[in-house]
Amino acid sequence: KIYEDDPLAKYINTGETPVYHKSQVLYGLDLAKKDIASKRQVVVVEGYTDVMACHLAGITTAVATCGTAFGDDHIRRINQLFGSSDAPAQVIFTFDPDAAGQKAAMRAFESSGKFIASTFVAVGPEGLDPCDLRISRGDSAVLQMIETKRPIYEFALDQKIAGHDLSSYPGRLSAATAAVSVLTKIADLGAREEYVRILAGKVQLGSDEINRLLSAEVAKLRSSAVAGARRGMDIDPGEPPLPEDAPEFPTPNLNDPNTRLEQEVLAVILQAPAALTEDGVLLICQQMFATPAYVVIADAASQSISSLKQPGWFAEIVSKTPEVLHNLLRQLAAKELPIRDAEQLNEYALSVVNSARKKIMMRQK
Repeated sequence: KIYEDDPLAKYINTGETPVYHKSQVLYGLDLAKKDIASKRQVVVVEGYTDVMACHLAGITTAVATCGTAFGDDHIRRINQLFGSSDAPAQVIFTFDPDAAGQKAAMRAFESSGKFIASTFVAVGPEGLDPCDLRISRGDSAVLQMIETKRPIYEFALDQKIAGHDLSSYPGRLSAATAAVSVLTKIADLGAREEYVRILAGKVQLGSDEINRLLSAEVAKLRSSAVAGARRGMDIDPGEPPLPEDAPEFPTPNLNDPNTRLEQEVLAVILQAPAALTEDGVLLICQQMFATPAYVVIADAASQSISSLKQPGWFAEIVSKTPEVLHNLLRQLAAKELPIRDAEQLNEYALSVVNSARKKIMMRQK
C-alpha cells in the first residue's frame, strides 16, 4: 500500500513455508543484533517502516515481528543475544494507543517475566508511531520517545485501573482488586513492595489494604494451580481423559534469582529432610513459592509432612505429585548441592531454610 486510498493491505505478509518460520524471525535483526548484544537493549516496534525510522534516527537496536504476535521464540532469540552477563538489559516495546495496541501491550506484559531483562513501554506523543513521528517531528522526537519509556508493570497497572471510578471508595477498591493481578507477576519481592506503594498511590488506598488484596490474589492463584494439577492424579480407568486444555506447567525460569532460590530450597527439603523440622518445612511450603511447578511440589511436601523423617519421604511426595512433574522432582532430588559431607550438609540445609524463613517474615512485615 503506497497511498491512503489504495484498497490493498498496508503489508502483505508471507505465510509459513518449510524454510520460513515467521514466528522465529525478527525484521531488522541482521542489522541490530551486534548493538543489541553490546548495548544490552532491544526496541521492539510494530512495523517494518518503524524499524527503518528508528535506525535512521540512531536507535540501532530496533526490530519488529513479521506479521505475528511477539512470542516465546522471539524471546528466546533476544535472551540469547543478551547472553549470560549479569549486566542490566532492557527490552522496550512501542505500541499504538488504540485498542489493538493496548491489547498487544498487555500480551507483552504477560510474557515480560520470560526476559532476562527489564521491560518497558514507550508510546509516542499524540499516539504517533516511530515512523510517523520521525516524518512529522524529526529524529530527536523518536529518540525522546524511547528515552521517556515507562516500566511495563506501571503501564499494566494503569491499564487495569482505567475505567474505574476513582472518586468513590467502591470504585477505588474495584480498581485495586483488578490491578493486584499485575503485582503477582513481579517475582522480585523488593520490586513488588515498591509497586504496592505505587498502586496504593494511584487508587488512593493504604498499602496495608493493597497487601491484603494481594495476599488474597496469591492464595487464589496458588489454590487454582494446585487444584488444576491434581486433576492429573488418581484418575479412575473408567473416567474420561483430561480435556485438551488441562493446565500445563511452564519450565521454571532459572534466569530469575527468586526462582533459583526456590529451586535450591526445594532441593534441600528433598535431599536433607533429617536436618529440618516439620513446622519449618510447612511454613516454607505454604508461603514461599510462586513458580507454578514448585507450588505443586511444595503442596505435595506439605501433605507428606508426617513422613519427613522417614525413608519414604521422597516417594511419598512423588505419589502426591502429578506425573508431568516427576522428571522435575527427580532433577531436584539429584541436584548437586555445594556441600557433600553429611554433617556440613545438614548445616547448609538449615542455613538455606532459615534464609527462606527470614525472607517470608520480611515479606509479612
